[in-house]
Amino acid sequence: HEDSAYTVSERDKMDVCAKKQSIQDSLIVAYNYAKDEGKDIELVYSYMGVCVCAIPANYYGTGPESLMIGDVVTAIGDKEITSMNVFREIVEFYYDEYLKDKNVTIPVIKLLRNGKEVTLNACNAKVVANLGGYSKASKENNEIRVNEYYFYDYYQINYATSNPSISIQNYNTVGPSGGLMQAIYIYNEITGSDIINDYYLVGTGTISNDGNIGSIGSIKQKLITADIYMADYFFVSGYDYEDALKYY
Repeated sequence: HEDSAYTVSERDKMDVCAKKQSIQDSLIVAYNYAKDEGKDIELVYSYMGVCVCAIPANYYGTGPESLMIGDVVTAIGDKEITSMNVFREIVEFYYDEYLKDKNVTIPVIKLLRNGKEVTLNACNAKVVANLGGYSKASKENNEIRVNEYYFYDYYQINYATSNPSISIQNYNTVGPSGGLMQAIYIYNEITGSDIINDYYLVGTGTISNDGNIGSIGSIKQKLITADIYMADYFFVSGYDYEDALKYY
């Protein structure tokens, strides 16, 4: 839409970023569930920071001197980003400061951009304030987590040293909606078991690294496709259950 805060290019980047997040969290959930059950399985990964999955730079008129989609924020000022909660606290603080003074100064932001360390010395305060405002709104609405379309916990996974090792194949899909089914598939493969009991399962739903399942879009079209392929079961999140039942 012409009045959108995002350009077409930004929306494409957001969808690609969300897909990467879904793969990351599917692996974490599947491997950790298997390990907790005592299986000889180990995912080697480390926390890197918070990945920015949506920044309406077009709306704010910003560029590389500010936060961009795909950036991994590792520190703001003298505070290292060690969790999503730390990131929340910082951006919410600057949201409150921005409400009092539109000329508030944002301290140095350290981040990884395309794998390289970058330092932002004069980030657009309005962008950071927007994140803080959204973060507060998320909590007031009792959402399970900060919306992944804005930012998510980013981990570096060592595909080679994990057990079993991992190979990510090229994919032509975008968005986070495959997270739930990816996690089920990965768990089924790495454990050598058959938890689906030969049923033809399809479904949809985002997944976070703690295993929570989130809502998706286009539930009607996905149900139609499941019906065309005569699926035995269709998995869906609680958020989308009533709509799914209606369309079914």
